[in-house]
Amino acid sequence: MDDVYFIIIIGLFGISYLYWAILAFLIALVTLFIRIPPFALPQNPSNWIFKKFILHYFHSTAWLILAWIFYRLYRRNGDMTLWLSMLISLAVVLLLIFLVVWMIDRFQIRKMKEKNLEN
Repeated sequence: MDDVYFIIIIGLFGISYLYWAILAFLIALVTLFIRIPPFALPQNPSNWIFKKFILHYFHSTAWLILAWIFYRLYRRNGDMTLWLSMLISLAVVLLLIFLVVWMIDRFQIRKMKEKNLEN
């Protein structure tokens, strides 16, 4: 049990939580400036705006939350609290929503391309 506690204090995969926090923050900055546009326009324009909002901001927000979690773990010497666990859950939900919307959008594009090739 002492070995596991020692690994948790060191960081994730033996790398300090501070380095993970810096990496997650840099990924958040990059994803904030690199936009993923929705390609498939839905029939309802209000859905397109919602899809655009998800594709633009959900993944960068999730990376910012992960950066904050890693920083707090670094400051607390690896002590996981209930609030950090809830933030991890929120970040995972945001990333999953982003991935599902992104895959659905790309699937719609593929269907539209196949339909245009048949015509």
